[in-house]
Amino acid sequence: MVLRPEEPSACEGEPDGILRRLHELPVVAGPGGGAAQLAADAGTEATATLHEAGAAFEAIQARYDAARAWMDLGAAANEIGDREGAAEHWGRARRRFVELHLPKWAERADALVRTVETAA
Repeated sequence: MVLRPEEPSACEGEPDGILRRLHELPVVAGPGGGAAQLAADAGTEATATLHEAGAAFEAIQARYDAARAWMDLGAAANEIGDREGAAEHWGRARRRFVELHLPKWAERADALVRTVETAA
């Protein structure tokens, strides 16, 4: 099945339209953009959708996509000052990247965890 941009919820087995909701969330590019901006602008709706997406990706064994969702959740948590939550999400992402043999992504997640641990 081909997922077309005009049909963001066309993914087979998609629980509760998660991909559609992710597609509809605002994304801001550049410094301070992405997940951190989502957290600031959309608050709990954006983080709840990212949580659902991460869980859905885990359920269908899309481990890379799940890890990226955990990275975004870590950035969102860090942006709102939740260092413990950020470290938890980034640690979870790191474990997935290690499983997938993606050392550069695992190192990136490690570095982010260290930044919040040293800031505490």
